[in-house]
Amino acid sequence: MRKKKVQKNQINHHCLNLESLFLLITVFLIGFGQLQRIQLTRTIAFYGHDLFLALFVIVSFFRLLSKKEALSNLYQRWKLLIIFGLWSLGGLLINQAIFGFNFVPWLYLSRLVIYLLFGLNISNYLQNNNCSSKWIKLLFCILLGMVLMIGFFQYLFIPDLRFLGASGWDVHYFRLAGGMLDPNFSGMILINLLITSVFLFKNRCKNALYFGIVITTALALTYSRSAYLSMLMVVLTSYWLKTKAIFQKDKMLSFFLVGLIVMLPFLPKPGGLGVQLTRTETISSRAEVNESILKQLNLQQLLLGRGFFTPSINTKITDRVVHANFPDNFFIFLLSSTGVIGLSLILFFLYQEIKRGFIKKNPALILLLVGTLVHSMFNLTILEPINLLVLLICLNALKIKNEPASSA
Repeated sequence: MRKKKVQKNQINHHCLNLESLFLLITVFLIGFGQLQRIQLTRTIAFYGHDLFLALFVIVSFFRLLSKKEALSNLYQRWKLLIIFGLWSLGGLLINQAIFGFNFVPWLYLSRLVIYLLFGLNISNYLQNNNCSSKWIKLLFCILLGMVLMIGFFQYLFIPDLRFLGASGWDVHYFRLAGGMLDPNFSGMILINLLITSVFLFKNRCKNALYFGIVITTALALTYSRSAYLSMLMVVLTSYWLKTKAIFQKDKMLSFFLVGLIVMLPFLPKPGGLGVQLTRTETISSRAEVNESILKQLNLQQLLLGRGFFTPSINTKITDRVVHANFPDNFFIFLLSSTGVIGLSLILFFLYQEIKRGFIKKNPALILLLVGTLVHSMFNLTILEPINLLVLLICLNALKIKNEPASSA
């Protein structure tokens, strides 16, 4: 017993280094969402977490470069994503050679690459440092605590966010928008945190139940129908999987879904269009945007796209900050920016990842991807910076739990 305690202390000691500091600060800042966004120009913004995230990537990536076998395995898994990146890069270069140089897409692309490297290096960091499950749960609880604390504070004390319209944000009234300043994006973050808490903690664990109830309450207060639909699809997928690894988890997720449905009629509705779940204005607006983008595509753009991360909507607005620069539907965004080939590569990559979840008997990976993809049909969620980082953190937390460091 004494020897085991000494080993446990050594494991925790290994996790306390410079990488740990950068990772802790990054996760803490991500919990603030858009509140730590710094708008440098009308089209360029910087997040506080970007600095520490980049430092974490630099420190941990140099260690990874010394492991040829690990790099070979990573290449085999991410080969399709690398090919997609090269295709997108080529398409962007060709479009900018024809229509002129634009610095903004390159910033978007650079940030996406760094974020993906961040997700990759979290996994390697936790495995290489033999971090215990307590360390993983600590990171997760920091993120969860920040999201819930800011979310409920905003809803209770600053429920009227209509003053943010002048800064380019959507206006919201008596909806839990949290640090994201947007109920839809906050809703998807809450769902990913809910899935992770259910799988991260032991079966019938009181922590998972308590966390789940609080998260479900926050989710209900977003009045986000895309988040509700995503939650429904997660539960239906959990029942469809029906593997040993998901035993009891589908029941817990169903309990939270039923709780969400029961709450809906009793939610406060002080006024405003946003709390009316039967509203159609936003649906019509998004459908019109998607339809107009598809109609504008010519044969060349259907093949190559317009250029990855090249702004395609609200491009004529130059007198104020506008945060919506791309179509809300993830697949229409990919088709319009990278063409049919780029879209096909991503679809095949996602298929392989979901298939991997089946092979590895990791239903949590499948549920996180399904939920995020459903939500991305309405909000381009998977490419929203904070949502992408939360998804990567959740995927890594559950991956390390299912694949202990000893097996790395």
